[in-house]
Amino acid sequence: MDRLRGRGMHRGMKANGSVVCEVKVEGTWRGVSLDEALTRHRMDRKRCSVCQGQVVIYGAYTLNRRPHVAHYRKHAGCSLDRDLYSGTLSLHPGALA
Repeated sequence: MDRLRGRGMHRGMKANGSVVCEVKVEGTWRGVSLDEALTRHRMDRKRCSVCQGQVVIYGAYTLNRRPHVAHYRKHAGCSLDRDLYSGTLSLHPGALA
């Protein structure tokens, strides 16, 4: 659980100002921006950077809309969903390894 401490943010994690999720590339999970996930890793498995549950990235089809991440199955232990979050971080029951 130490791995989860301090990692939760709405709309995913931020690295250098970019919102990221994790993508499995050649057997290894790595953080990528949501834009990169939508373009270069469209068909790869994606997981939440906070709870490691499987996520889907919804694209930006207008100039005013940014890509965003959503869980396939919601989880109260992930701070990504502020409306559902219980206040205690935990791995998703269906966490991707």
